[in-house]
Amino acid sequence: MSFHHPMLVHGAEPNTSGQRRGGLVYRYMPTTSHWDQKQRGRMDIQGIAYNLIRQLHLVRGIDICGMNDIYRPTV
Repeated sequence: MSFHHPMLVHGAEPNTSGQRRGGLVYRYMPTTSHWDQKQRGRMDIQGIAYNLIRQLHLVRGIDICGMNDIYRPTV
């Protein structure tokens, strides 16, 4: 297990073992922040588009910002 700051450049050697290598990412932000879903398809500095679509889950409290598209499962 490892923890990284989102701006830290990190990596690993290529997986040549034939075994699956998996990763799981959790990102947290304060409920006073707004995640702008319209940012999808932005380009990085090399001109490559990257996917910024995020499904937001409210872990606790309320969405103080009030502008976030919080995922709410249908029951």
